[in-house]
Amino acid sequence: MGLAANPRQVKRFINSFLLLLSIASMRAMRINHRLIAGLVGLQLRWPAEYQDLAEAVYSEDSDPLAGLTSADQPDLARYSKAFFSPTPKADELRAVMHLAESVTQPEPYSGYQSGEYQTTTASAQELREVASSEILTALGRKGFKESARAAHIFYHRELPNHRVRIGKTVVRFEAKDPLGRWLLGLSLYLTKALPEAVEMIDDFSLLRARTNSAIEASHGPASLPRPDIFEH
Repeated sequence: MGLAANPRQVKRFINSFLLLLSIASMRAMRINHRLIAGLVGLQLRWPAEYQDLAEAVYSEDSDPLAGLTSADQPDLARYSKAFFSPTPKADELRAVMHLAESVTQPEPYSGYQSGEYQTTTASAQELREVASSEILTALGRKGFKESARAAHIFYHRELPNHRVRIGKTVVRFEAKDPLGRWLLGLSLYLTKALPEAVEMIDDFSLLRARTNSAIEASHGPASLPRPDIFEH
């Protein structure tokens, strides 16, 4: 389902999977074997999506797997629903990701780019690169500035409690709750939601409204950010 019987990837998967099981056993870790298999397969076949998932997990997003099961690639969505359902708990997912990353690392190029997999979505990476460029242009046009401390995170002086984060496959709109934590509002796929993302970047009222509405739905009204106040 994930590796399409590609011999090189299947061999790498088996070696990595057996090694992870051995390490888990030595550490006396109670690990969901299917979850390990799912994450290793994701690393090998969809490295960009894996990196976005890892970022979401480590950022403590309330539903980090949501983007995979509604992915713009049908085979990835099927794979995710098969391996990550029912949704694992955040602590379990984080522990398995730490274990998996101790042995394997996402490849720099996915099977779609290298041509290992014959699929109608072979140009997905090219589409993402074009979309990312358009997002960056829109951010620059509206006066957003990239964070000096973290790449791909953008702030605007008129939006002190909101920010935009560009991932490998998605653009995220986040807001700061009253405790100072950044929460995910919307996560939009670069390949199929570019106009929607640009519209939000161009319209601050829309960006606030949609981001806040999503946060309220996921976290409750107590997590809504304070009103944006800035000095002219």
